[in-house]
Amino acid sequence: MNYRKRLLLFALLSFQLAVASTQSVSPYRNYKTTLYNDNQARQDKQHRVNMRAVRNAARYDSKVEDWEELIVPLVFHVLGTDFDLPIAPGLIEDQVNRLNEDFAGAFIPETDPRDVNNQFLIQGTDTRIRFCYGVTKKSTAPIINFLTVEEDELRQLDSLRTKAGAAPALDPNKYVNVWVVPDRFVATGFAQYPGGERKLDGIVISRTYFGVGSHNDERFDRGRTLTHLMGNYLGLRPLWGGDGPCGDDGVTDTPVHNAPNSGRPRPYHYSTCGDTTLEMTMNFMDNVADDQMYLFTRGQARLMRAILSDKGPRKQLLKTTTRCSLVEERSLTHEQFANGNSEHSDDISVENVVISPNPATHTLTVTLNLSGAAVNSLHLIRIVDLQGRPMYERSDLPSRTTLSVPVADWARGTYLLSIYAATSQAAVTQRVILQ
Repeated sequence: MNYRKRLLLFALLSFQLAVASTQSVSPYRNYKTTLYNDNQARQDKQHRVNMRAVRNAARYDSKVEDWEELIVPLVFHVLGTDFDLPIAPGLIEDQVNRLNEDFAGAFIPETDPRDVNNQFLIQGTDTRIRFCYGVTKKSTAPIINFLTVEEDELRQLDSLRTKAGAAPALDPNKYVNVWVVPDRFVATGFAQYPGGERKLDGIVISRTYFGVGSHNDERFDRGRTLTHLMGNYLGLRPLWGGDGPCGDDGVTDTPVHNAPNSGRPRPYHYSTCGDTTLEMTMNFMDNVADDQMYLFTRGQARLMRAILSDKGPRKQLLKTTTRCSLVEERSLTHEQFANGNSEHSDDISVENVVISPNPATHTLTVTLNLSGAAVNSLHLIRIVDLQGRPMYERSDLPSRTTLSVPVADWARGTYLLSIYAATSQAAVTQRVILQ
């Protein structure tokens, strides 16, 4: 090839690359959850039976105010070839935090012009479902598997997820397995509904849509693709039903959508499914831009909690030890002033430690009013996040004092606040919610 032809070919290639770089990213996430589960159902009749049982599991009468906090264990498998850049552990940490914020309803605003009749915001709720790294009997480290595989292996993703020595699911009864895969092998992601093939149970998500701030399009860079997929994993269907126009998601307090929405919908966005219902475009189970979604409804929360309940298909998950449960156990032991025995002391109790407001937004006020042998001693306060990372600590607190802790810069979510009495190994630990 002579110089002129090579120059022409280079110019043509450069033009094609320039055109490709200016093309806009698809306004939709290309979720494959419905297609994936439908394929499973066609191959396995028992899958359809299991899915009917899942829908029946949502029929119960628990009240929102009676909900206890449920901790769901996570395991990550990060897959790539020699040509893929590694994922920073901090990206995984940010994604877990975003899951917890979203399932806590931490970003529900006071008003939204899309909620024309003030009917949707009041349906938004804290699901009281939290996520934490799962651990094993041998180690308390987060279970994050980084695996380099061949290109051809990634093209056979199901085989890779079941093959010993590759990236098989870690006991799906005990952990939510999340496979993070290069986007050339999965467009956006998919999740297996409860009741499917055990060996493949879990969530597959594209690297492009994983984490906070990782997408080159700001519409998809807040980590809410995994929030949507986790909803699928816990039994939720998309608001358009997933099977076609005007499908039903099976939840009574969500309107029927005629199709997935995209971008940033304007107010007065109505469904075309016969009754011109206002669409709930701020729901995590729609397909709009990340900064437009912020709620699960009470009905959706009830269904997900039913899936995790004693009669639900994912009940075993709640029996797994997580880093969060280990952190809470450690928080209930005395570390700074441990000189006596481990018996309970009357020096400190929930009654003489007051935390307000809770939930908090900018400042947390802690009031101590200790009595007995603790009066003339100094005490320790420690606040950690659910991964055990220290956020605040002081060891010079008098027995009767009021302390202000600035929390405006902390991530929204759940924290553990512990007060340790200097006169014994006793401690009081309370959960604090930041909104």
